[in-house]
Amino acid sequence: MAGKPVRIVVVSTRLCASWVTPLAVHPKIAIVGTAQPSNKVFAQVKHMHPDVIAIHMRGATSSLWIRWFRAQYPHLGVIALCEEERFVVEAIAAGATGCLLTREIPANSDEVAVIIQMMADNSCFVASPEAQKVLQAYLQESFDRAPPLSPREQEVLTLLAHGYTDKEIGRMLNISQRTVKFHVANIKAKFGVSSRVEIVRVALEKGLIET
Repeated sequence: MAGKPVRIVVVSTRLCASWVTPLAVHPKIAIVGTAQPSNKVFAQVKHMHPDVIAIHMRGATSSLWIRWFRAQYPHLGVIALCEEERFVVEAIAAGATGCLLTREIPANSDEVAVIIQMMADNSCFVASPEAQKVLQAYLQESFDRAPPLSPREQEVLTLLAHGYTDKEIGRMLNISQRTVKFHVANIKAKFGVSSRVEIVRVALEKGLIET
């Protein structure tokens, strides 16, 4: 993303005045679309080619939108703008790459721009100590009840942690790339995460791989 403005679509017109307007003139951000959750968003995302989608988190419906965006456009950063801490867990579980509490959105547009750039790089970001505590409790509960990995999933995990691609892992284990993707998806589901980086982090915390 170096040198180019981050392109963002904001799914919530209600937040435009307080959040979007200050960013509209920021040199590192390009607001390429704003809309309420509706079929109109599909067209905007398809034609505007954003790097980040910011969605106002308001419960189950918002979670479905996040899941859809992540499934259809896994390369995009999805930032959830949450009014309450409880929505942080729902957003991360749905696949959001970052969360901000609306009451703690920085007034400084440069700070917001940095957060958006992190989202464009698919770096997970959770703002506020309160939200982080809620998320940590959720993750700990998920770890405690997570089912064990199968022997094949453990093999895939070990190679993934060493930086091998799906294609390379498939060749080393003599399985198809599609099968590798299937195992990676299962590991994500068992760990309650949405990215390969998070897989490695959780595996290290659980002692499943060595540094």
